[in-house]
Amino acid sequence: IQDLFNKGYKAVFIAVGAQRGKKLEIPGEEGTVGVMDCLEFLKNVNAGDVRSPGEKVAVIGGGNSAIDAVRTSKRLCRDAFIVYRRTREEMPALPWEIEEAEHEGVQFHFLSAPIRIITENGKVKALECIKMRLGKPDSSGRRRPEPVPQSEFTIETDCIITAISQEADLNFLGDNYGLNVTKWGTIAVDDNLLTNKEGVFAGGDVTLGPSTIIECIAQGHTAAKSIDKYIRGEEIQKPKEKVWVTLLDNEFNEREENYDAVPRQHMEMLPVSNREGTFDLVELGLTEAQAKVEALRCLKCDLSINVETNECILCGRCSMVCPVGALKQVDVSNEGKEYRPFVSKDGMVIKYTDVCIRCGNCKDCPVNVITLKRVLWKPNEEINKTMEEMEE
Repeated sequence: IQDLFNKGYKAVFIAVGAQRGKKLEIPGEEGTVGVMDCLEFLKNVNAGDVRSPGEKVAVIGGGNSAIDAVRTSKRLCRDAFIVYRRTREEMPALPWEIEEAEHEGVQFHFLSAPIRIITENGKVKALECIKMRLGKPDSSGRRRPEPVPQSEFTIETDCIITAISQEADLNFLGDNYGLNVTKWGTIAVDDNLLTNKEGVFAGGDVTLGPSTIIECIAQGHTAAKSIDKYIRGEEIQKPKEKVWVTLLDNEFNEREENYDAVPRQHMEMLPVSNREGTFDLVELGLTEAQAKVEALRCLKCDLSINVETNECILCGRCSMVCPVGALKQVDVSNEGKEYRPFVSKDGMVIKYTDVCIRCGNCKDCPVNVITLKRVLWKPNEEINKTMEEMEE
């Protein structure tokens, strides 16, 4: 980094991602032929190395990378399977990807965790696992897996691909690089993505850990603004944590006819019999006619349900008429809710915005506390100013 400053650069932005796969940290992993990271495996296949990784491939993990690795392996070997410590319902991978993997013959060992890699002559021979059961929820909201005593079992395999998350690899910075690092191994930054070192900024997975493309793009925008101000010698102001938007006063009363009766269009898929041993595209896309029908299924995300909970009588009508269960009444003593609900004196009306289809059925409320309004995606300066004053 110092070499870049010596060449005249005024700022440096580090965005190298989280490219190193995490280790299982179990006996038999280090130095064993046949143990590999899923990112390395997928990168090699994408580069043209389509040699079979083994006869029976075990992929450890339950995310999208694990599904990519096992579906790729199934095209190159006889058997491929997933070993995952929770159940199918807790898998973070996309549901339709899991379903397609099943269609392609991938097997799943749920509630199973690896504890030892059995080797022979320096190569993988088998994987020893232990059965798991689900306990109380952890920080992710999923039930924590706990080992079942004396339930060890062995799975025959000659290749193990690990897909249990990634971490930042900072070795390229050399020794004594002078940047603060978090306990998770990511570069520590402030809200403006500035590190503890003057002129050095960082963003993306190297600061967040494994995250989404959109989160990294957002950090790119923040970094660009911060670096621009830094180079100009201007004060870098703390970004707003929240922007309140405006709800239009005029209520929205009607939806398009049959908007919720149009079914989702299903694209044509490559037959399973044609997938084995090939990397031909599986999802063949929508036809022009399907695309036009799909475009008519707009769920109007610019509409918002507004519930005046102080006047709510908790009659339950909104829950009964909601076709997707987006509104629910629960007892105020319910301890299983980690989010902030809409609270009334005697109970709670919980609104699940992510599943709401904006049908408007609920707004026919006996005490008129539910309205459906358009959201104007423009910052409400008056509210934002009030919030800033309160924070100060």
